[in-house]
Amino acid sequence: MGELASALDALSAVDLDELGDAELLDRARKLVAAAHRVHAELTRVVRRSDVRGASEHDGARTVGGWLRGVPRISGAWAGDLVRHGRALEWLPATA
Repeated sequence: MGELASALDALSAVDLDELGDAELLDRARKLVAAAHRVHAELTRVVRRSDVRGASEHDGARTVGGWLRGVPRISGAWAGDLVRHGRALEWLPATA
């Protein structure tokens, strides 16, 4: 995870005003693809945490509650992550 944080730090250090229009759009396209990959991995981790009951390690009864309380994401997003993770069980091709 440290490598990911370092890569994000490097990305945010770039002066976007120095990039041409094509470079900006290409960067946006690549960032959207990367965001989808990160979201997919987050969904996978949330599902495994849900199956294991890992949230109890931090004192939360459910992984949805843990998502709302510890990383402090919205209830809607937490619910979506849990539901999408559970759907992976029924749609293995999407996993």
